[in-house]
Amino acid sequence: LCTLHTFTIPFERMLIVRSFETWTHEEDVRRAVGLPLAAPDSARLRLMTDLAISALPAGLDRIGRPQPGRTARVVLTGPGGGTWQAPLERGADPGPTDARIVADAVRFCRLVANRLTEEELMADIKGDQMLAADLLAGARALALD
Repeated sequence: LCTLHTFTIPFERMLIVRSFETWTHEEDVRRAVGLPLAAPDSARLRLMTDLAISALPAGLDRIGRPQPGRTARVVLTGPGGGTWQAPLERGADPGPTDARIVADAVRFCRLVANRLTEEELMADIKGDQMLAADLLAGARALALD
């Protein structure tokens, strides 16, 4: 286990967090100097999306909107994407889908890095709209200050 920004996490997850941070700051530099943005390779992106989805309950807790007993189906498209039946409570098993969110995997990671707004994500949302809004706000809150 390692401590990172006051969180104790397994070493493997810490490496993914560092990869996520490095990519995010590389994109910050690219924006600053007018270069085109570059997505990570699909294998690294998949690790980042898996980590972000598993951290959604922490993001919801961080914004003070926990969602015990709720589940979201998150479909991230493109390289590094996938489909998750994500319980929104730590340690819970997924239940029936309360909300479904479909978005581009790279854009979702930029949202998690707090580099896009929920509107800029351009997600397709079905089901409980308020839950989906909370989930996206929680995802954005995962970015460490």
